[in-house]
Amino acid sequence: MKNPRYTWSPYPCTTCKDPQARFVPEDSDCPNSLLCTRCLHHGHLPYVTLEALKSRVAHGQIVALRGGVLQVATVQGDPVPEGLTAYTRRIADLAESKGLHIIWRSGSSGGCWHRLVLRPHGPHGVRGDMDIGVRSGKVLRAQLLYPDGSSVRWEGAGAVREGLANMPAAVCPPYCAAESPDVCTRVNQC
Repeated sequence: MKNPRYTWSPYPCTTCKDPQARFVPEDSDCPNSLLCTRCLHHGHLPYVTLEALKSRVAHGQIVALRGGVLQVATVQGDPVPEGLTAYTRRIADLAESKGLHIIWRSGSSGGCWHRLVLRPHGPHGVRGDMDIGVRSGKVLRAQLLYPDGSSVRWEGAGAVREGLANMPAAVCPPYCAAESPDVCTRVNQC
């Protein structure tokens, strides 16, 4: 397996929403306590635990202290493979329009198919993958896993397209602080 490539950026503060905010380690007895550098300027309590922040990241993202600042990384996929049919590109665009972050993996399983990894932007969204034939450039199958643990599998391009078209758009935002998918859905649809 190839080593993944990451794009790093400072973890955003969802409390003060200040673009200059940075989470830094707090000087205390609690090693997992972090301090937002801008929350006090906006009248908010600046303390948060590392576990609370980690629970808000989407699938396919990681957090780490880098250079004394908490940063979040998104896995970057391979370039879009050559030879995809127009119909396959429209299906990938449809998945993206439903709020899924798409990551290409070329030549999975001995080079028989490309894999399109589907990840939500928030922690409570649908995730899965879609397989595309290397030679044909056509969608072969897709499987999605819902936050409640249920899953669905579609075989063939038409079934995948129809399933994605009937799927509701994702409502969970990045760094969502809701305790569960049900709470996230109710809060973010208001």
